[in-house]
Amino acid sequence: MEAEHQYLSFRLGQETFGLGILAVREIIEYGGVTDVPMMPPCVRGVINLRGAVVPVLDLAARFGRAGGAIGGAAASS
Repeated sequence: MEAEHQYLSFRLGQETFGLGILAVREIIEYGGVTDVPMMPPCVRGVINLRGAVVPVLDLAARFGRAGGAIGGAAASS
């Protein structure tokens, strides 16, 4: 008997992508993204998550698409 797999899915434009749920530690709401100079276009900045500096990535830009607006939720892995 095969084990059931679960995925976190998200959309970039018209395409749907998925990550194995075991690769996701948590999904958070965030605010106050701090810009970091001289970073690639896909790095939108950083946030403070319980004292740890966590990069905020624009996956659309990372996959060569037009960058999107920063939303209010992020998946942390």
